[in-house]
Amino acid sequence: MSIEGGINPLTGRREIVKDYNTIYFHEDDDARTNKIEMWVAKQLGTALVAAYPGHEWSVHVDAIGGVICIVNPSVSTLKGYHLHMKGDTINDLQSRAIAAGGEILERYGLRRGKVRPADLMDLDRIGPYAEAVTADSDGVDPIIRRHK
Repeated sequence: MSIEGGINPLTGRREIVKDYNTIYFHEDDDARTNKIEMWVAKQLGTALVAAYPGHEWSVHVDAIGGVICIVNPSVSTLKGYHLHMKGDTINDLQSRAIAAGGEILERYGLRRGKVRPADLMDLDRIGPYAEAVTADSDGVDPIIRRHK
């Protein structure tokens, strides 16, 4: 049975015909590192979406530095919860990412369950990026790292 045009004749769905995350030996170190970072970010992001449905999540992984940054863009694009990888397994990192996501939601007074648009509208926002303000972040200048 062949899959022509990427459509599986049994399911009628489009199938992935090429895996761009496969690591090849002829690739340089940067390409392999980028694929590993993308895989880790996808695993953690999937766990966050499953744990907190309806909330937006962004996961930034720096495998060389050993740091993961969990961000909820609905409340802040400049601040995130930083996790040190410290040789943990992916299951440990997923558990820690879910705890970090819960901490972010608690800090901004949001429910851990399904998000309601009214909850996000009630947040106090300041600045050119419309950052939400919490009691512990008022007057604090975060270290800003924006990707352009």
